[in-house]
Amino acid sequence: MSAVGRAHDTLMAGLGEVRSTLASRSAQVEGIAAVAPLIFDVLANYPAERAKFDAALQSRRATMDTFYRGLFVASVSSFEGFVKLLISALVQMKSARANKFSELPDHFRQQYVVRASQVMANFGSGSVKGIPYNFNALQRSVAICFSDSAKPTLDGDVFTILMGNPTWDRLSSLLNALGISDPFDQSFGSHPSIKGWGKTTWKRNLSDAESKLDGIIDRRNLIVHAAQPVTIVEQDIVDACDFFEALAAGLVAEMPNRI
Repeated sequence: MSAVGRAHDTLMAGLGEVRSTLASRSAQVEGIAAVAPLIFDVLANYPAERAKFDAALQSRRATMDTFYRGLFVASVSSFEGFVKLLISALVQMKSARANKFSELPDHFRQQYVVRASQVMANFGSGSVKGIPYNFNALQRSVAICFSDSAKPTLDGDVFTILMGNPTWDRLSSLLNALGISDPFDQSFGSHPSIKGWGKTTWKRNLSDAESKLDGIIDRRNLIVHAAQPVTIVEQDIVDACDFFEALAAGLVAEMPNRI
């Protein structure tokens, strides 16, 4: 399996876990309610067990806000992880074609050096934004690049470790840095996965996708950082998973061919 394929499979596994957790909770609540009339008579002479069943039955009325917010954030985290794996895979695809760093396009080489330098600025802390990082490996990578003495071994993480949340503009900027000048063009907006999600013209598909992604990220940030709670319902989670699946399918299908 290719690195791009692994990135996509990892996303699908993460979103699948979100979906199955959501479904299992719904099935649990509905199942308890469904068997309640039968269980009451059976437990009539077992007060301790009856009390436990009553408590389980009452749990249906507990607010699901925290549960839903957690799954919503988890869906965004799965997509962010996918973006990081995808970018790393694309970097490896691009660098594999060169026997020396100087053989790579100027723009890409400049972007790699700049972003590697930004990461190396955190050398003294031993981590980047609190994330442990192998600075020694990056030093070796940069040394090979500057000496132009061997096949480059590039670290795709330098493009994403300082990314923050994967907004539309940041995602576009990352792909531009890899040499994909217009990633979200007519071809992308017309891809079956994007078209199937947006169900309209390619331009409208793209504008709707941009609004959707940035809106999801905004809500994620409010949940994680804001003092005021954000209300999330089950359909919000389903919609986010559907959207991430469509967007990822388009990226996986379109971007490797443009590297």
